[in-house]
Amino acid sequence: MAEVIKILFLSANPTDADPRRLDEEAREIDKRLRVGPRRDSFELFTHLAVRPDDLMEALMRRKPHIVHFSGHGSKSEEIILMSDSGAGHPVDRQALANLFRILKDNIRIVVLNACYAKAQAEAISQVIDYTIGTNKEIGDQAAVAFTSAFYQALSFGRSVQDAFDLGRNIIDLKTLQGSDAPELLVREGVDPTQSFLQQKEMMRRDYADDLKSALTRLVSGEADEAEAQAVRRAIAAGKVILKPDEVAAVGPAEEQERLKVTPHRSFLDVETDAETFQDVQERLYPAPPGIVPPLPGLVFIGREDSLRQVRELLGVKRTPPPTDSLTVIRGWPGVGKTTLVGVVSRDSQVQSVFPDGVLWASLYFGEDDLAQGEQEHKLLSLMAAWGRALGTDTLLRAPTLDEATAQLAALLRHKRMLLIVDDVWKQGHAVPFLRVSGSQCAVLVTTRLPQVADELTATRGAIYTLPVLTEESALLLLRILAPAVVEQHQDECRELVRDLEYLPLALHVAAGQLKAEAKLGLDVADLIKGIREGADFIKATAPLNRTENGVTPTLFSLLDRSTKGLDEQARECFAFLGAFAPKPATFDLAAMAGVWQIPDPKPIVRTLVGHGLLEPVGNGRFQMHALLVQHARSLLTD
Repeated sequence: MAEVIKILFLSANPTDADPRRLDEEAREIDKRLRVGPRRDSFELFTHLAVRPDDLMEALMRRKPHIVHFSGHGSKSEEIILMSDSGAGHPVDRQALANLFRILKDNIRIVVLNACYAKAQAEAISQVIDYTIGTNKEIGDQAAVAFTSAFYQALSFGRSVQDAFDLGRNIIDLKTLQGSDAPELLVREGVDPTQSFLQQKEMMRRDYADDLKSALTRLVSGEADEAEAQAVRRAIAAGKVILKPDEVAAVGPAEEQERLKVTPHRSFLDVETDAETFQDVQERLYPAPPGIVPPLPGLVFIGREDSLRQVRELLGVKRTPPPTDSLTVIRGWPGVGKTTLVGVVSRDSQVQSVFPDGVLWASLYFGEDDLAQGEQEHKLLSLMAAWGRALGTDTLLRAPTLDEATAQLAALLRHKRMLLIVDDVWKQGHAVPFLRVSGSQCAVLVTTRLPQVADELTATRGAIYTLPVLTEESALLLLRILAPAVVEQHQDECRELVRDLEYLPLALHVAAGQLKAEAKLGLDVADLIKGIREGADFIKATAPLNRTENGVTPTLFSLLDRSTKGLDEQARECFAFLGAFAPKPATFDLAAMAGVWQIPDPKPIVRTLVGHGLLEPVGNGRFQMHALLVQHARSLLTD
């Protein structure tokens, strides 16, 4: 169950240099990757006209395993990027090597397909397993021929050494000049004859050692910001899984033993006692002033793009940042909305825009419907808590919700804070918190209900729909959570991830069941089959981070929150969809009218979409997530 190998193709064709056929080289890579039997193991990202800022951003955003630069090199042995004016910009050899040293997390191969690039490659090879550079000029045809053969060999599962040799050989076979120009540099301790597809999954020993050292220094409180940032990146990439464990207390002299590090093929499993875990978490993700969401208890991977988009909606890159903005995050139940805002609240870029801190409140009031007076009392209590965080208890004595709102608005008038209103079920509950937003504040709302999202943004604001994970990230998540099971049942787990449609909550629950079954020595394959068929999965207990008032709910009870607000007819129609759902569960209006035996299904469809139980997918069709299909079926026997 290998991750997809990400290839980042970078090119620069400055206006003051002879033009090169760089677009053809990118096409050849894509074409050759597609012919191999392992073509699904590769993903190509192309970035043209690269400037220094683009290079750094692309490496951080894409997290590639292979970096391929195509362009020009100078006789002074520097590769040439582009300046803002489009002219050539030589890159200092050591500066480029330092960039790869800092961002070496996933990178295993760097190809510098440019003239006179050997010296650059030698500098990079100190930190990267495989580096290819050219020792002299090389023509366009020879460069493209080498590239095409190199990547075709990798797609057939060959080693880097084989791929390199075949690349040089094809230049000779085509009677071109320059087969001796490319040179392969292999870092000490790396075996270039092993299949790259297998080798790539293994965590580099030096990278693992660096992470262990950084974690040890974090525990002792001696880590600097560079080490903390390296651990944050590793956690986000799924390379470090940090979790609390019940271990015996130790004294200061035994500080290093407070970390129990178990290496796996592609990540480190790190356990420590609960107190140390909390300390390390706070050092990694220091909380801003105010009231902050709990630190996410789930593994946070595959959300880099979502985090970036929410940052942009909050105005992180805008000068000056927008004032009095509203962003609503919505998505399927269990897709990770609260986890995302927990990370957003501790993000250093977000904190720089909102230096006065964060105020957070969850508006889920429990399973039972509350009377109007009780709802207002809950809202007043939350506002009073915000008031205390701002240094006053006066809101405790506010006679009405409107008065509390006015007082809170006055306190926030000159603040630049991020106000997070989490888990909103009724538009009216969130409105008071939108009214208190000062001109320098921003409001971030989460809800699973599209109807609530639409109502809140009717006059201002933006909606961000948080998607399920990609298949790559979902596979990685399951492997992190249940590594031994996935290793032994790779094909079955791949199908399981697809059947669960990449929903984080479902993957966490499934992983917990798989680990428990394996620990008891029972047949995991049978359990995987049962989860895929959905027989009892909906009755499973949710992850511990969903515990409320000392009780951990089942998946059924978490999902049933969305159906409790339906009237009897809509709830019955939802249940019937589960009984007749195909795979994947998509329906058009005619199919739903037939299942429900009603002439006009549109009013019911609008209700189910408004409650987040159906999603429009275009062409008059609507989708129900696989976990909601299981929930709908369970309602028929409820």
